[in-house]
Amino acid sequence: MINELTPFSSGLANIHFSIDEHVLEVIEADGHLIEPVFLKELSIAPGQRYSVRISPPQNGTLFWMQTRV
Repeated sequence: MINELTPFSSGLANIHFSIDEHVLEVIEADGHLIEPVFLKELSIAPGQRYSVRISPPQNGTLFWMQTRV
C-alpha cells in the first residue's frame, strides 16, 4: 500500500501520481474495466486501484515517476 510506505503521508490523504512528459491512459478502476480516460495526473484515494497504460518513448529516454500528497 503506497500510503503506508510514504513516511509523510496520511492514511486519509490522496496520492497524486504522474510520469513526466507522459499521458496516463486509465483503463481499469478497482478491478472493473472502464472506458479509457487520458490524464496527466491520477489522484488515488486510499484503497483505490487503477490500471494505467503508457506509451514508452522510442528512443529509450528515461522519465521520472512523481507522487505527491
